[in-house]
Amino acid sequence: MIQQRTGTGATRRHSRLMVGTLGAVLATASLGIGVAAQDPISGDITYWHHFTEENEMLGLEHAESVFEADHPGVTVTSETVPNPDYMTKIVTAVQSGQRPDTAMVSVDRLADMVEMGALLPITDRVKAWEHYDAFSPAIWDAITYQGEIYGIPAFSFVDVMFYRSDWFAEQGLTPPTDWDDFQATAIALTDASQGRYGFALRGGPGGAGWAMKVLESFGVQWLDESGQPAIDRDALIAGLAFYTGLATEHGAVPPSTAGDGYTETVTSFKTGGTGILFQSTGALADISSGLTAGEQFLSAPMPSGPGGPSGRLSALYNGMMSDANADAAWEWLAHWGRDDAQIDFMKATGYFPPSTSAQQDPFIANDPIMAPAAEAAAAGIPETQFAGLPGFQADVLLPALQEVLTGQKSVEQAADEIIAGLADAVE
Repeated sequence: MIQQRTGTGATRRHSRLMVGTLGAVLATASLGIGVAAQDPISGDITYWHHFTEENEMLGLEHAESVFEADHPGVTVTSETVPNPDYMTKIVTAVQSGQRPDTAMVSVDRLADMVEMGALLPITDRVKAWEHYDAFSPAIWDAITYQGEIYGIPAFSFVDVMFYRSDWFAEQGLTPPTDWDDFQATAIALTDASQGRYGFALRGGPGGAGWAMKVLESFGVQWLDESGQPAIDRDALIAGLAFYTGLATEHGAVPPSTAGDGYTETVTSFKTGGTGILFQSTGALADISSGLTAGEQFLSAPMPSGPGGPSGRLSALYNGMMSDANADAAWEWLAHWGRDDAQIDFMKATGYFPPSTSAQQDPFIANDPIMAPAAEAAAAGIPETQFAGLPGFQADVLLPALQEVLTGQKSVEQAADEIIAGLADAVE
């Protein structure tokens, strides 16, 4: 029996809503692998996650159904904790001793969660796991902290450049591969009189993460090997000037850019307001609700700069917060790492499988959107992580970016604020 809870604490079973072809695929998928009769695992476990979208809940529901069929003696109670409240609830759970058995872990939160004692190391179980070698060393490195592994990869965010292929065809454009070409393309696609802009720059919630990727491609290194701030000011200024200049100098982004988050940028792209969007493949379901893949939009790897590619591969993991029922908790974590589970979740959500064996699935190779994502995933550049990163992004980098976008600060002033803010964040 698997239960769902929202962040309000109300228990409910999420409806088994099957949507279109994705739902039909999952509805006919095999449930289980035929081990239930001999399964010795039993008991109750809890799982905290920050899924909220319908397609995510569909994928979660399917994952739970398969797990339930394989382990009929285990009851999983899943609780949605909204992403903005996630770390606050984790801290409260640790302090009060009311931990869930398992929880979702993003790379940028790993260091903070380990330092507060929220996660249990699972290194020995992971290295003895039959699917350990199905994941690249970079995937394991990203969830390793001070020599210990703290999670199993469930799905991944592969950064791609979505572009309006119909717009590009009209002007004879090809997907840009470097920042000079990108700037020229964004300008060429812009017609402000028609409310049409080249690029959906995310300057609102979540925008700091995308800014970091662009800045890193200009050669910005945040910390040195000893964990001390190591920003090259000239590289930071160059990257920040390029990125914000798309708005302040070239007008190639919507006027609302400084406040635009995920919803605004994706909506502007699929409704004809912008021609290029940086997002992970997880946005595919949203984009496809307004545009036809292959006819109106396609994807390509993100541009590179003097410091290398800007696209990143970031897995989302599930970790163990309590050992009250460690065996059942481990089985739940391991379930998400199976190839079939990852392919099914991708079909529901668009989130890319982190398993290298799952990435060979024909569904990916034959898909015009997923094939470029596989190319980007092969590069295997992980997301930056360090203790204090979430606070640095929210309290330092994002405000500095917004102040330049809105003309309140110069690029140089913002760069100096970022350098000083990083020092405070990691001290």
